[in-house]
Formats: sequence, C-alpha cells, structure tokens
Amino acid sequence: MKRDYVLLFIALALMSFLLFAQAVELNNSELNNSQNNTDNSSTTNATLENLKECRAACDTIHKNETRTCNLEYKNAAKLCDDQRKVNILSCGNLTGQDRLQCRRNVQMQNKVCRKTATDNKKACLVNDRVNKNVCRLSCLISGNSSSCQTYDDFSTALNNSKWNESGDLEERGVNETLGVYHTAQLNGDDKMSMLKISRTFAPNETIEYDVNYVSGTGNRRHTVDLDGFNDWSLFGFWNASEVGVSNDLGLYHVKIVFSDQGAMDLITLPNGTITSTQPDGNLSSPALTHTFGLVTDTGENGTVEMNYDNVKICTA
Repeated sequence: MKRDYVLLFIALALMSFLLFAQAVELNNSELNNSQNNTDNSSTTNATLENLKECRAACDTIHKNETRTCNLEYKNAAKLCDDQRKVNILSCGNLTGQDRLQCRRNVQMQNKVCRKTATDNKKACLVNDRVNKNVCRLSCLISGNSSSCQTYDDFSTALNNSKWNESGDLEERGVNETLGVYHTAQLNGDDKMSMLKISRTFAPNETIEYDVNYVSGTGNRRHTVDLDGFNDWSLFGFWNASEVGVSNDLGLYHVKIVFSDQGAMDLITLPNGTITSTQPDGNLSSPALTHTFGLVTDTGENGTVEMNYDNVKICTA
C-alpha cells in the first residue's frame, strides 16, 4: 500500500512538471507571436512611412514643375506683348488705311503669339500631371516589389489553372522553344486574342509583364482587359494614328497597379523611357476586386506579332 502511495506521488509530480513546462512553452510562444506581430507592424508602418515620404517628394516636385510652367507662360506672354508694342510703334510711320491694316496685323500676330504661349502652358501642365502620377506610381511599385513572385514565364505548356485563353488570332499559344506566349495575325483581318488571369486582384496589388512587339501593319495594338472592358490601348496603331504610348517595335515592360478606382499603368518603352498612357495612366473601373487579361488586337487590314513573357504578381 505504501508503495502505491509513492507511485501516485511520483505520477502527480511528473504531471505537475509537464503542465508547468507546457505553460512555459505556451507563454514563450505568445511572447514570440507578440514580438513577430510587433516586428510585422513595425515593418508595415515603416513601409507606409516610406511610401508617404516618397509621395510627398513627388508632390513637391509637382508643385515646382507647376510653378515653372506658370513662370514660363508669364515670360512668354510678356515677350508677346513687348513685341506687340514695338510693332505698333512701327505702324506710326504709316498713314490712312495702311496704318489701320498694320495695327490689325499686329493685333493678329499678338493673338497667335499668346495662343502659342497658352498651348505650351497647357502641354507643360499635362506633362507635369503625368510625371506626378508616374512618380507616385513608382513609389507604390517600389513599396511592394519585395513581395513579387513569378506567375508564369511560359517555359512549359499553358497552365489552364492560371489562364483562360480565348480569341481567334491565327496563331496563339505557348512557344516552348522561345519560352513566350506567342500571338500573331498573318493575314489582314479583324481578330483578337485574350489571355485572362484566373485570379482576381485587390487594391495595391500589381501585375507586370514583358511584351515583345515584333511586327505589325494596319490596325494592330496591345490592350488590356480590365473587368471585362478590353479597349484600354497601351501601344500600337489604330485608325491611321498611334495609340497609347508608342508604336515603336521592340520590347515593352508593363506594370499595372490596381486600386479601388480601377488601375494605373507604368510602361517602359523599347528605348528605356518610362511613361504612362495619356493623360495620367488611369484605367477607370471602380471596384474592390478586378479581373485582368492581356489582349492582342487587329482590325480590318491589321497584321501583328506580339509575344508575352515574365508575368509577375506583387501582393500588398
């Protein structure tokens, strides 16, 4: 009987020790989780602060550029008026109808001069707004670039769980030899191809990809499909004019940042210039989630070859 009491005491002691050890482990785990949450919160706050500072710098640059546009207009308008005064004085040497016609010509020249100054000011302000949006978009992209992952590099056959493929271009599909998603229309016709991503995008998420614009004639362009609307032209040629940011052949790099108002584009041209679609890169489609697709489009007499590669998705 005494032996049984001893064994019971030992069992209770062992159980108490195990419960104590478990409590210590849980406490340490909670402390670690709390520390991790604090670290994550600190990282997030630091990222947000950096983003705010970056955007504030963009806004400062924007104000300075706006001030420069206004100053250049003021100086140009003053030159127009100073020249007008000089020309009016020269009319004083004339008489009668000649003098009257001279003054009319001077007034007309002044109107043309001031209109040119006004047009230049408008163009300067538009370019300033574009630069501001590109700058702020760059802040956002640099802020979440660390969480980017390759979605598809087209090194193998098309993954149907990632993409929904549609359209009627003569050639479309993965070229495993080149490691690209190949699209081409060889005979002039009204055709298109869309490669739509299976997942949706939330505000502050980003997609980026490369497009090799190999060739084209007639109506041809690269557009994107945002929430079922696929008429957002990023580059190409349509109805006898350039559309989007360029019609130069070569390799383009496209970044799209989603928001609750739609999306913004940032495009690197074949010559390395970074720009966005006019006037400010905004693709309007208010929603909390978005669908997105890559589109190669031709119209009427259009032929084209465009190849897509290196699709990456960045999460906020």
